[in-house]
Amino acid sequence: MRIFLVGYMGSGKSTVGRLLADHLDVPFIDTDNYIEEAGRSISDIFAEEGQAHFRSLESQAIAAIINHHPDHIVISTGGGLPCNDDMMDRLTSAGRVVYLKTSIATIAERLQASSDRPLVEQHQGRSLLRYIQQHLGSRRPYYRRADVIVWSKGPIERVVQRIIRKLRI
Repeated sequence: MRIFLVGYMGSGKSTVGRLLADHLDVPFIDTDNYIEEAGRSISDIFAEEGQAHFRSLESQAIAAIINHHPDHIVISTGGGLPCNDDMMDRLTSAGRVVYLKTSIATIAERLQASSDRPLVEQHQGRSLLRYIQQHLGSRRPYYRRADVIVWSKGPIERVVQRIIRKLRI
């Protein structure tokens, strides 16, 4: 089965995805890394060509992954990927979708420790919390269309076990 992990940036999709793939003994693909393999960073793409172009690259990446990779795989998506066009429909028809639900405080803490997030680089402290709250609010309706919702709180191994239980694998 293909498993797509969705959720806001900083929710742990890549970290959880790697461990889940290891546990299931299947390949793992992070869509951001997949896009960067073409030779440009996400930050450079945003700066030089904008968010709309990046979203187009995400769509192309998902199409390529679905068409060229095995049915048994874990795929971590970018935080905005499920919110564009018919992307959630594409994901749910190609596999099982897991929403990693994460608290705003945890997301803010993780994002402040990261330096490569183009959408939040100008925010700090309360500004970052407000931004996440508003931005996440607009994305939640898409995320909630996932097949299962898993609270990504606690040790990563426990989050992986929650996913396995909810997907019954």
